[in-house]
Amino acid sequence: MKTLNQQESIIVVGDYCRKDFLGFFSKLKDQFSIYFLEYSYPGELRDHSYQKYGTAIFWKDFISAQHLLKKIRPRAVIFFFIESLNHVAILNACKVAAVKTYHLEHGLRDLDFQLYLKEKGIPFNSIPLQRKVPLGVRLRTRLFFEMTRLLLPGKNRKFLSFYKKIRLKNSILDAFLQIKNEMRTADHYISFSPAVYKFHQRLDGLSKNHLVTFIGLPPFDYIVNDPARKPELDKPKIVFIDSAFHVEESYGWTKTSRRDFLNRLKNAVESAGFHLWIKKHPLDYSDFWRDGEWSMIGDDEWSASWSNFNIILGEYSTLMIPLAALSHTVCFCFDAHPVEGYKVSNFLTEGGVCDEMEDADQLGALLKEPHLLCEIYKRQWLCKDQFLKNWLTALDGSATERFTELIRTNVKKAS
Repeated sequence: MKTLNQQESIIVVGDYCRKDFLGFFSKLKDQFSIYFLEYSYPGELRDHSYQKYGTAIFWKDFISAQHLLKKIRPRAVIFFFIESLNHVAILNACKVAAVKTYHLEHGLRDLDFQLYLKEKGIPFNSIPLQRKVPLGVRLRTRLFFEMTRLLLPGKNRKFLSFYKKIRLKNSILDAFLQIKNEMRTADHYISFSPAVYKFHQRLDGLSKNHLVTFIGLPPFDYIVNDPARKPELDKPKIVFIDSAFHVEESYGWTKTSRRDFLNRLKNAVESAGFHLWIKKHPLDYSDFWRDGEWSMIGDDEWSASWSNFNIILGEYSTLMIPLAALSHTVCFCFDAHPVEGYKVSNFLTEGGVCDEMEDADQLGALLKEPHLLCEIYKRQWLCKDQFLKNWLTALDGSATERFTELIRTNVKKAS
């Protein structure tokens, strides 16, 4: 039997082209051989940073999930999401083969807002991301599911047939609302915090006793709170945390309406005598920012400069959670989405750590009144400790270490 020093294998199922996803494995990569799985073939990859962490494998190269498990021999399979036919196929093959499965939280989601859009008949996005995949590759990818299904024992095979029937006729949300079954859920959930985990409890139909571990937010381990630090609101440094709504035209946004909003915001901040910086979303590979005079902050620059900002502007973003909890920040959100009737930033405003702005002009006027900013900061500061406990678990720079130790310990126990 192998030991950990001989590099046991794990498979990670999820979008490994996202650099913020890869950070989860910065410590784990030295203890395991990591295999990344999500795409059908190499032509779909838009980034190759994963090569520092592990090896990419593709659906087309395996006849079935059973074939995959036999070849890789993973001690665990970690899912960022379990949505597609092939995701559920490999999940069930793992259950039959007694390979431990984990669902790893990757970001903030609001089930109530998704249900609101469904009720109003509004699509979540107007331009879903498209992948151009050759016909032969697509056929081999589909074969993976069918062969896995045929090789599974009765109840698992029956469930995969049922899941395929429901999933092909419905959106992810509609399918999950109809299917509450342990054969679609991982053995162990790893979540940021109790508040974030509620999404999965509701949508996945998890019992109160389902195994879950709260670790904090590994992608933001570089953000560590200094409880004694206060903001310098007479000389604010202002950043807008973009949510990339323009990429898929989510929540009714279009590129034109998004550009108009950001221009108004930029002009309002500048009218108060200050400068606006914009932190781009990690999923934004678009050319949107080429048209306009924006002061953009890249990922590397942001990691080195985040602590300089004391006024945080945003909407609905996972990054807003740690920034709103910091002792030296005052936060404002904008819920003036084209889709009216639901405020996606409620989790921030109801937590008391963020104030809603009706529009950019209201913010511009407020920035000219530093004494008002101080009063708002004092009120938000009183809520930050409880918000941190509910939404972050901890903000101590050790979430990645907690995740690594959890996986390492559990695999060791199973050895």
